[in-house]
Amino acid sequence: MLVEEDQRALIPLLHVRKHWRSVLESMPSLWSTLVLTQRRPKQKAKLWIQITGGRIRELVVRGGAFHSPKWPGDSLQGLQWEHLRTCRIHQWDIMAYLQSIGQPSFFATLDAFELDDVINGRQHKWMELFSQSDKEELPLQYLSLQGLLLSYSQLHARVSKLKTLHLRDCTLPSVPLLQANPLLEELVLDNVNPVYSGDATLELKHLTLLDLSKGVPWVMGKAEMPELRTLRLSANHLQDTYESVPRRLVQANYSRLTELVVRTCPSIDINILISLVNLSANLLTLEVSNIVDDVTPIVEALSFRLPPSSNPEGVKFDSTPPTPLPPIVCPLLTHINFSRSPKLQTGPLVRLVKSRLPQVDSPSASQETSASESNNVARLLSLTIDECPEVDAKWLPWFREKVPHVSCIYMPKKAKFKVRGS
Repeated sequence: MLVEEDQRALIPLLHVRKHWRSVLESMPSLWSTLVLTQRRPKQKAKLWIQITGGRIRELVVRGGAFHSPKWPGDSLQGLQWEHLRTCRIHQWDIMAYLQSIGQPSFFATLDAFELDDVINGRQHKWMELFSQSDKEELPLQYLSLQGLLLSYSQLHARVSKLKTLHLRDCTLPSVPLLQANPLLEELVLDNVNPVYSGDATLELKHLTLLDLSKGVPWVMGKAEMPELRTLRLSANHLQDTYESVPRRLVQANYSRLTELVVRTCPSIDINILISLVNLSANLLTLEVSNIVDDVTPIVEALSFRLPPSSNPEGVKFDSTPPTPLPPIVCPLLTHINFSRSPKLQTGPLVRLVKSRLPQVDSPSASQETSASESNNVARLLSLTIDECPEVDAKWLPWFREKVPHVSCIYMPKKAKFKVRGS
């Protein structure tokens, strides 16, 4: 049903006929999510609370809602805060409001909490809410915070069941916080202070996604992450700790990565990336863009060498065993991005694409082996080589013929000159 997929569909239906309004109001499950924006937030909140009796499961307050005159006033009166399971707040000082209505402990029932508290550069110590509630462990499994000052002692002492943790523009979560949440499956840290953590170690045996931007905690270079599937690194400055994470995976001599993104990391060693790529047999997506080193060695590593298609010596293949093929690097790879690589030239790219094309079967035994091996290699589906000036534009038609989606923008949009294929 449409309204089950998009709660916004409820509003126009309420204005169609009184019959439909009564039908919709008799189905409380359709009203379990309340999303408040700058468009009449107080009236909408009162309507939802009236219909559900205040039993809302998910509350979302967008940034524009608090601009409403006298927000929230009594518009949230009747909301059963203890019934909430998900709460997403953007640019509203919910701490002050909860304290004013005597509800500082509503975290005790939340499974997911998201707070973007950046208002004109102001930061609140909202974590005082935890100290005012009881000391029992909180059931939070999803926590996303932006622009906040954190109280480490309170946080790690009461939050230990997290599966998802997103921190942006925050003071760094302490090592105890990460150590207290061994069930983490997704960790995103953006612009956090990379404080040195000494000899601390970290076991994140369930972590499948790690996204680090503008700062890498030292402890991540010592973390055990055997189930990691997605690794994204992005920086805009020199920092040795960015290399520590892929180096850790290489030292473990084991990788289950399906996605590897290394973007704008000036200090990262290209040889470490090559070693990691060689270990990642399940890799589907690879991006190495805007780094100092030449990416050509990675391109060459992915262009595995096929055996010759001819037999110049005239040797009978039934008397000579076929030469075994070298291991195929990342046979499942389908999406590649080498954007902003000023030294990357056409030749290595052509060899890479050719090595991933289906081979024509041959009657000879060795050629049949070659075809069998190469048929296990996935064909490239996308190739992005934006701002790579050494790539010859004459080869773009060939690339587009061999790869379904090709992007080659020689200059940014500001230059008003681009070549794009799809």
